[in-house]
Amino acid sequence: MNCKTVLVLIAVLAVATIPTSAIADPCYSHIEIDEPERSVNYMVDQSLPAVTYLCDDNLLGYQWYRFVSGAGGQMSTRDDLPQYACGTRYPLYMVGDHPTEINETILTSACNSRFNDPCFDEYDIEVKKCDGYFVYRLESVNCPSAYCAGTEVRCPEGQNSPTGFTPGCNDEYPRINDGPDVNISIESKDYGGVFGEQMTPVLSCSFKSDSNNDQSRFNVSWYVDNNFVLLETLDTTDGNDEIYTSRMDQFTHPFANNEGLYSLGQNIRCSVTTYFLYAEVISPEKNSANFFAGITVHNRTVYIDENADDPVPIEFSSSVPIECDKTVQSENCIFEVGLQVDKTVRRKVKTGIKHCNITLGIDYEIDSIFSLEVVSQPTEPNDDSDQYVLEFSANKNSAPSYFRDYRPEHVVVHRKGKKSSICSSTGDPHYTTFDGSRYDWYGTGDYVMVREKVGKSRSKFSNFEVHVRLKHCTENAWNPSCNCAVAVREGNDVAIADGCNLNHGFTIARITNPDDCDPGFVASTSPDGREFRVSTPSGQLVRFEGSRYFNIYIEVNGLMEDRVEGLCGSFNRIKEDDFDYFDIEKNTPDTDRCEPLPPGLCCSCIPEKFSKSFKLPKGTSLFYTDHFKPSQYTMRGFYPMCQCLPEEADKPSAGSTIYCQESFAAPMLKILGNNGVPKYETQCNDLRKKRGGQDALYSDEDEYDPYAYEIHDDDFTFNPDNFTWPTPSGITQDDARAKCTEAIYQSNVAARCQEIDEAREATDVALEDCLFDILLMDDLKVVDIARSTVESVCLSTLTKNTSLWETNEEGELAPPASIINAVCPNNCNGNGNCTMNGTCVCKEGYTAVDCGIEIGKPPDVEYIRSGSLCDTRKRPCERVTVAAIGLLNADSLTCHIHDLKYDSASNSWVESGTVVQSAAQFASAYSAYCFLPLPRVRRQVRSLDEVGQSVQAQRISLSNDGVTESKPLFVMTYDSLCLNCSDSGTCVLKDDACLISGKCYAANETSPFDQCLQCQLDVANDEWTVITEGACAESTSMPSVSDHSTTTLHWMQPIEYSNDWMIPTVVTVSICVFILAVVVITTSVYWYKKKERLSSKIDAVSFQQSPQHPVPQKPYTAWAEPK
Repeated sequence: MNCKTVLVLIAVLAVATIPTSAIADPCYSHIEIDEPERSVNYMVDQSLPAVTYLCDDNLLGYQWYRFVSGAGGQMSTRDDLPQYACGTRYPLYMVGDHPTEINETILTSACNSRFNDPCFDEYDIEVKKCDGYFVYRLESVNCPSAYCAGTEVRCPEGQNSPTGFTPGCNDEYPRINDGPDVNISIESKDYGGVFGEQMTPVLSCSFKSDSNNDQSRFNVSWYVDNNFVLLETLDTTDGNDEIYTSRMDQFTHPFANNEGLYSLGQNIRCSVTTYFLYAEVISPEKNSANFFAGITVHNRTVYIDENADDPVPIEFSSSVPIECDKTVQSENCIFEVGLQVDKTVRRKVKTGIKHCNITLGIDYEIDSIFSLEVVSQPTEPNDDSDQYVLEFSANKNSAPSYFRDYRPEHVVVHRKGKKSSICSSTGDPHYTTFDGSRYDWYGTGDYVMVREKVGKSRSKFSNFEVHVRLKHCTENAWNPSCNCAVAVREGNDVAIADGCNLNHGFTIARITNPDDCDPGFVASTSPDGREFRVSTPSGQLVRFEGSRYFNIYIEVNGLMEDRVEGLCGSFNRIKEDDFDYFDIEKNTPDTDRCEPLPPGLCCSCIPEKFSKSFKLPKGTSLFYTDHFKPSQYTMRGFYPMCQCLPEEADKPSAGSTIYCQESFAAPMLKILGNNGVPKYETQCNDLRKKRGGQDALYSDEDEYDPYAYEIHDDDFTFNPDNFTWPTPSGITQDDARAKCTEAIYQSNVAARCQEIDEAREATDVALEDCLFDILLMDDLKVVDIARSTVESVCLSTLTKNTSLWETNEEGELAPPASIINAVCPNNCNGNGNCTMNGTCVCKEGYTAVDCGIEIGKPPDVEYIRSGSLCDTRKRPCERVTVAAIGLLNADSLTCHIHDLKYDSASNSWVESGTVVQSAAQFASAYSAYCFLPLPRVRRQVRSLDEVGQSVQAQRISLSNDGVTESKPLFVMTYDSLCLNCSDSGTCVLKDDACLISGKCYAANETSPFDQCLQCQLDVANDEWTVITEGACAESTSMPSVSDHSTTTLHWMQPIEYSNDWMIPTVVTVSICVFILAVVVITTSVYWYKKKERLSSKIDAVSFQQSPQHPVPQKPYTAWAEPK
């Protein structure tokens, strides 16, 4: 009899033992309902659509049911239930009392209250009392209405109880009632030597907790410019009137020239996690707001008219107090904020004119506003510039010594000047140059879209350039090419958006090398994650938008006129010469030119060498960041600097008004060393410097991999004439035209812009391009490109053409709000209606701002951006980026972190039973951040006997509603000092480090608690070795090694030592021991029998077994992929 047969017999016998009457008894035969939202104390969110409410319109006929949730199993008999209780609009209660005797059944009804009628809707029900619970015979009802059961609700977030419901909910971790907040104070600190006492900005992270449990602990992490720098753990003894404070005073003082953790001009924040020593649960991370330590420029960009009479203020405030030591008189304790004027400019103004400046003294109140004012003066006739950069001077003699060499960030002043222009690359792709010419190019590889010219009499202005990467639109090699990545550079800053190796969306990267970036270079993504934009200090704008097929728009201002070349043309406002080919080496124009063609037609006569001349050799484009070469030009060097002129000609003293006038002074080039690296560095928020001995990139930010997608330079000749209707999938030309027209005119913006000539022309072109794209790519999804193109042209035209502006509610001329505000995200994805105020009204079953999320469906997770392994020696391992689609940008977006433990029996990671939920941070439409509890791997042991941990594993899933989880992703955190781990979840102990009591130690490293205990690999790699030399030899009481040996832990079991000799040695020794034991036992038995026969008086000799040979330690089994 096999096992399967036994199970069947057991099941039959089990059924046979139940009385026949019990099978039909509803106490045994009923349907369970486990919905805690039916509690009378659970109120539904009225802002949610009605489709999310509970409704009992689908009950299975007139059946018996039992309510089994933790909220309670008894129907409510209250006739005064408020609307929206019990998870529904009109809650149903039971009329009358429940039966009191077991097996007693009563017939009654259920009602809801509407329009002041306590029993507006009435339904017949039956109730039976079973042993310890009730069952109900219910029928379906009209929506939105549902039966109420129970009175309890789930414990609030951060609390738990034996049932998970009220009553008895207690905190899972100490609560933070207020904060954390970062504050600054000025204190005297001794820097030693000649520096002595110096006034120092000291930071404090304060928060309030009313936890009086002496087992409470608070981990305070400090971040400088989003880089982790310091961790401090507080306990209840550190609190004062429930307020806890962590201090950080490791200031990089400009006078003492020391290496600290922070300096002025940086963003600083702290985060707090809490836990009880006796519990496994760690609270979600609570972050303070960013505290900028320095002087904030509130309007970094200023717009002025050339002949405007009224000045425009530049507003500042300081978060750092002005304080000096007692040796400095109060009138000398000042910090000046002034404009830097180049010496060659100063010769042009009257003698005695100084920097425009404002002085801050000890009476300055932090965060109060002070300002400088800017006006524009008429410029020379040959001026074609409309922007200026205002650099502020670094005060090298500031009496508050902590302010020395500090300067606020620069300000860009835009003066009304020449019109800008846009170049675009859309679809497969269709190019429109700055001067309006249109053509198609189907090459693959890396190309220059825009770059500044270099010629005999021309120097680069700001080193602005844009590179594009083109690949086949699909996997079919006969397809045309499409944009898949863009790289933007100005000065020494590069920003990249790369979607080449993704099915949808893109990754972004900001690269600055070497450590020199401009805060005016801003890279950002739209809230829905579908648009990447870069604005540069010189005023250029680049947009990269899309999900699978990408459009690129490059907008340059008048400063770039006649300064650029590339696939976008020359931008000299002459359309006819756009396709003149300039040989890069000879700088001579080619005579083969393209004749202008009517709008909407491809310029098939474009010389092939024009486009190919801007193709970049593999490995030389901006995408290959490891080949990055720093620029010898800085934008500021060639940027029109501002003079400080007196407000009145007869008053030779500088006031607070800055008169901006062009002056191309001698270029201020950076002084480069022999290796091309600047001899000085400029600070920027995105720079990461080494602090506290940690790596410069000790951060959980995802790193850009330039080789994630390898380009294929097939140089094929693409002939669109080979394509005919219908497409291979059966799409006809009429079908395509209908889809393209529908996509464009469904857009409120496109429909309203048809009165504008530019938009109307763009619509005609977009329709033809849309048809062409569908024909070539056989994909209807490209219709979104046409809609996006028309919207972009329309909005750009409206913002630039002031003749189209209307008077708004404030009485000012502005672009028409009825069109500007009518842009719906992704046109509601076809799952909703776009209103004229730019919002989507979703169809039933869909949600999100763009109606792109199906209600009740979890996100479709794909992978962890940084990989499944996290090394705490390289990253804090407190945040992972999950790549996914279908992410809901709402507070209910949740990360579910399942803790794993190693099961030695199955050689796999299994659930430990601990699950932590934390709010996910929506990063884009295709990624979300999950914040992990402080890894146990990073927790420091507090005593010699405490056991630590060097590896841990978790499964991470996402949910849109906090309940329905996606598939899980495996993440393992480990310490690479002593472990080598792989993506499969396996780890191997290294030969050059120790693993003692669960923590990693380097060779020859001593115990943090006993300097006489050392990791000596030639003695042991799993326990401390006692040092018997030096000061340790003179110790009166030597420590016992056995007291500090390694402890066998379940999570250590999987470690596999890499000693190749161990397994064969163990086998050999075991065989030898076995043979020896057989010989000894056989010999002993023989002599025992012989002696017994010789004399019965002789006591039986009991041969003792030979001392067993110590069995060599079995090699640890490697970790296996979780099952």
